[in-house]
Amino acid sequence: DTSAEDIAVQLLKTGGTPFIGRIESCDVEPGLYIPISEINRMRRETLDDILAKRSVVRPHPLYPYVYPAGSDKHSVTSHRIYGFFEDPEIIPQDPSFFDAIIVPFEKLCRTDLKGAPKIIAGIPQIWLDTDEDSDRTARLIRDAGIDTVYAENHYGLKFAEKHGFTVIGGARLNVFNSGALSAVADLGVREQVLSFELDLNSAEKLNRVIPCGVISYGRLPLMTVRNCPGKAAGKCPKCSGSTQITDRTGTQFPVLCRNRRFSTIYNSVPLYMADKDLSGFDFELMIFTDENAGECADIINRYRNSMPAGDLKFTRGLYYRPVE
Repeated sequence: DTSAEDIAVQLLKTGGTPFIGRIESCDVEPGLYIPISEINRMRRETLDDILAKRSVVRPHPLYPYVYPAGSDKHSVTSHRIYGFFEDPEIIPQDPSFFDAIIVPFEKLCRTDLKGAPKIIAGIPQIWLDTDEDSDRTARLIRDAGIDTVYAENHYGLKFAEKHGFTVIGGARLNVFNSGALSAVADLGVREQVLSFELDLNSAEKLNRVIPCGVISYGRLPLMTVRNCPGKAAGKCPKCSGSTQITDRTGTQFPVLCRNRRFSTIYNSVPLYMADKDLSGFDFELMIFTDENAGECADIINRYRNSMPAGDLKFTRGLYYRPVE
């Protein structure tokens, strides 16, 4: 006789397929015999039939996006300069060149910015903390007298909404068009750094429903990883939080670690726009990652005086390459 258990064992053999079997019920009349080969055939034919149905392509309908009317377009009334400092130790003693300074929130306790017009707390690109950690972070930021955060992912936007912070959207939100800009504005973003993959001509034509800025200086992030290249090379135990990787041409790319949770690989040379007119945007963002205090002071002086790059190795990024 063939038992219910014999049938269940054969029907649940779904290896090599994307399916997992589950028997809800199996009733077999006494004296009934079914060859194992026949049960296997029924199982194979059934799974093949399901796979065939799943492979049928059903195109999703596409609807043209209607961009917001230009009547609400934000107009630029002033131009501001923001500075993001990965290491608070290199912030100049006189930070008055900047209208606001952004510091990673976990480094706020190391920051003494007397004379700085405004301090903004940077939220990590990747955040794996619990709600309890989120509440603790919010208290840390509040206790520092800060009411604005800089967020580069959706979690940062939700964090700002939950705790009542004003939020500036970072470039890695990848706001690339008017629709995306309108969407982040609806999510509570009050100012937005546009994607550095967007050319300046296209950026200026966006329907700017909120104040917008662009990155004007700094090493652009290429990749954020959990498995740090420095750790793979055995450098982790002696790592101070920064290392570098070298490609086959000998070009070196800085790698910065954030509390051994994730690392960001940056471009080999910084973006440089001191000699370009960016007054068509509400603000520009200067990002300092691996510069020392002297290099930081030199860069600020160059931007203060709109100087060309000179002997500095730099890139203009994609700002003058139209989107195709």
